[in-house]
Amino acid sequence: MIYLSYKQLKEPQDLDRLFVQQWAKYRYGVFDEVGYVADPVYPICHQGDSGRSQITGCSDLSIEDTGVCDSTNSLYNVTTLVHPEATSSIMFAATAPQVIRFCDSGTHNRYSPTKHNLVCDRRSTMDVILQHPDFANNIIDEKRVSNTTPVFHYKRRSVTRYVLVIEDTKDMLVRESWSFLRLAMRKWTVNDLPGNTEVGLVLTNETSSSQLHNLSPLTDQNARDLIIANIPFTPGDSHAAACLQCGIHTALQMLKSRATTHGPASSVIVLIAPGMDHSLNINSVLAEASDIRARITTINYPSIVRPRSLDALAAGTGAPAFTVQESKYNVAISLLSTYFKLTNVMFSIATQFYQGSSTGMPIEIHRREITDDGRSTVTGSFVLDESLGEPARFTIFTHSTDNPLIRGISLVSPSQNVYSSRYDFLLIIKLMSLHATINETGTWTYTIERFPGNPQPHYVQVMATPRSKVAPVVRARSWTSQGVTPLILYTEVKRGDYPVLGARIEVLVNKPAMNGTNLYRDKFELLDTGSGDPDLTKGDGIYSRYFTPMRGGPGLYTFEIMVTDNSNTAYAWHETILVQSLEAGPPCCGSLVPTPAVQPLSPFQRVLPPISITFTPDDVASQPFVGRIGDLRGEILASELKARLTWTAPDMGGLPVSRYELRFAHSVTDIVDRFETASEVWDYGSPFPLPPGSETVFTMDLTRNPSLLDIPLFVSIRGFADSANNSPGGPISNWVRIMVPSPPPPPPPPSTASTSTYDLSSWPLDGAQDETIIPRIAQSMDFGLELILPIVGGIALLMILIVVCYLCMLRRRNGNAVKKQSGKDKHVGNGKQLSSPNASITIVPSSPSQNSPGNNNTSSGTLVRGRTLSPYQSWTASQLLHEHERRHSPYGQTGEDLISNGSHAQLPPPVPPLPAFNHQHSGGYPSGPIYGVHPGTFVNGGYHRNGSMVPFNPSLQGSLSSVSSGDRKKRNVTMV
Repeated sequence: MIYLSYKQLKEPQDLDRLFVQQWAKYRYGVFDEVGYVADPVYPICHQGDSGRSQITGCSDLSIEDTGVCDSTNSLYNVTTLVHPEATSSIMFAATAPQVIRFCDSGTHNRYSPTKHNLVCDRRSTMDVILQHPDFANNIIDEKRVSNTTPVFHYKRRSVTRYVLVIEDTKDMLVRESWSFLRLAMRKWTVNDLPGNTEVGLVLTNETSSSQLHNLSPLTDQNARDLIIANIPFTPGDSHAAACLQCGIHTALQMLKSRATTHGPASSVIVLIAPGMDHSLNINSVLAEASDIRARITTINYPSIVRPRSLDALAAGTGAPAFTVQESKYNVAISLLSTYFKLTNVMFSIATQFYQGSSTGMPIEIHRREITDDGRSTVTGSFVLDESLGEPARFTIFTHSTDNPLIRGISLVSPSQNVYSSRYDFLLIIKLMSLHATINETGTWTYTIERFPGNPQPHYVQVMATPRSKVAPVVRARSWTSQGVTPLILYTEVKRGDYPVLGARIEVLVNKPAMNGTNLYRDKFELLDTGSGDPDLTKGDGIYSRYFTPMRGGPGLYTFEIMVTDNSNTAYAWHETILVQSLEAGPPCCGSLVPTPAVQPLSPFQRVLPPISITFTPDDVASQPFVGRIGDLRGEILASELKARLTWTAPDMGGLPVSRYELRFAHSVTDIVDRFETASEVWDYGSPFPLPPGSETVFTMDLTRNPSLLDIPLFVSIRGFADSANNSPGGPISNWVRIMVPSPPPPPPPPSTASTSTYDLSSWPLDGAQDETIIPRIAQSMDFGLELILPIVGGIALLMILIVVCYLCMLRRRNGNAVKKQSGKDKHVGNGKQLSSPNASITIVPSSPSQNSPGNNNTSSGTLVRGRTLSPYQSWTASQLLHEHERRHSPYGQTGEDLISNGSHAQLPPPVPPLPAFNHQHSGGYPSGPIYGVHPGTFVNGGYHRNGSMVPFNPSLQGSLSSVSSGDRKKRNVTMV
């Protein structure tokens, strides 16, 4: 594609030079030798072996750096960088007036990171140009060249002339294949072809050809019907190969004669046959077609029964080739898919060779196959874009015209208008349609009610037409590389003139058998990653992928391509973007196309015509040298002493990568020219292989080999399709330069002036007996006095604090002992306690008989065993609660006041006996231990325990269950 911007055409001061540059790209396959702004793969400036920045380019004299490398993100003009006496290169600075040559092998800079070096294996542009067939048998002698001024002839063709050449043999009849052919030709001539078309008809058999209908314009309905009426209802009876050369010769004579009488036109021969034999002289046919500039598009139908397919005839004239295999339902009936595919192929031929605006032909916006999956009602939807409208048609392909096995059809517009009335005038070509006006933008839904048990599928197809010539419609086209070893599939998706990004291009590969089945079937997606092989530029709307026949073997393969919006993720450039100016450097494109303002797209679906390719056993056996990584990028992680490498997982000729080999060298020449011998393998880890198109990241940890720090390294990588150690590797990637700096040394400790008045420098010389610990530490640890003195002072202060704490603890312990003794002295005789209400008292439980209202004896507060038992060691919970009520009466007086009120004193509630008390044993306790202690005797009105103390068992204590619910309301947990 030749790129010339609008401003370049409007201000054509350098148009001639720019045209030469773009023509060299288009015709001879060379690329720019210049860097691009903010491009990670082809930068404006780079660093080579010298370590200094230099301009990316190619010239016979030095390229001057006018400050461009100081700000690589700014725009620049390459004309000002060329030396005044330089004469090359056109691919670097075509607009410079002194530049008149391409770089050759003597002036080419093969180490510069240019797009031409990467794609063309670092050959000079002149070497690549001279290998083109234009110069294959010529000797370049500048002295003998007299005039190189090109002459261009521009012709405008307004008419397309078709001549149908159909083989008339028994091999054309396989079940319903011949009737499908007649119906497809009727649909093509009656409904698909525009008015500026002329059609002729030729049948050819095993010996000769016959002209059934001369070239005539499709001016009215009768003229269209007359063409199909000349096709016989059944083919000939011979199984011999037809004389295709005879039929092509007759068609060429018809086109030549028509051009003589009615002027030039786009001449196309549509050849339909089940292949061709070796008797056809392809070279003579192609030469004859080239004389009148006619193209031969071929359709292998209904199968390929001849030794060769018809694809070579189409490739020789630059026309598309198709293959439609008849699909069998039973012995006598073919599947409807055969007819559906044939009609779509014929419609794509009419679209491709249409002479006029591309908006004059309708576009298929929705397609769906409906099979018998048990559902009686099927619903679906499609979106009508704002750029599409009438004429539009919603149709359903059906096998049976007498009984389509469809109960009802309804179509609902975005405004909820329902269309359900059918018309049957297209039923003769197996189409059902509705009386609907499809011109409303938005989502349309349809419902189809089918009868169950239908053996044949139905196909839904929606066609719409652009509203105007400038309407931005989403379109797609596909093509393949010239060679099949390896085969590259391309698909371009655009909305108007701008690329569509984020679309999903799904390829369905079939290798059909003779009986209509598939010997091999596969599915994959095309990518727009800019990985460098095969996709050169990211974001240009061209998706590509390799395909290899290694899995399916030799034979004929059919590629069906569907383009969708990828679940509402596709987007395109905004319509209001401005065209880049001339002064903005190279317009396009490095490793990626700069994306301006974008806008999301409505859901869309485009199904492209199938592509047929035949692979020979030699094609399968060949091992293509592909899978180059062309977008290797490096990033320095200085704080982590690492370098991060990023690239896109390569497509190894249709296979995923199995392993990688990462190498580094100390110069560009070593990594480029001596990759196997002068570079070193990175042994500290290996990148993980991912599917083609996936972004891969690998980190080189230079702490594993610190000797590589502060050294510039030139890194490249290559992939392997096979994991075996002896398997051949792919091409070497582009190189990147990395240099990881060493970490900075730790800062020295802060130094302060010494405040000591003593001369410490003589300490080590005073003798061994006079040495102290501080000078020895200072000498061995290299510490200054300003650090030693604070440490010694801190240690001394810590010791003083420890001594003070110890003395405080001793004083507190002695004070507690004195308080205990004074508390014992407060108790007096006569069974009464004279302490204050806050003093601690000891209550010894008594038996019920001794705790009568007339007896007011209490314990003296001590036991005979020499120490006092605390209440929690011997009392139950009920006893503790009674004692609490005795001290803190709910009537407002404490227990001590009640005891000392004289004759009107209220006695405290009796303390209940221990649970072991038994009235039957003389109103006393048993002789055994109770709650872990031995019972004692009453001494001075109090209870006195005897015997040795046993360990206290807390599980034998009482609980609040003995307390009434009324009393529990007055107590809390703290009291208990």
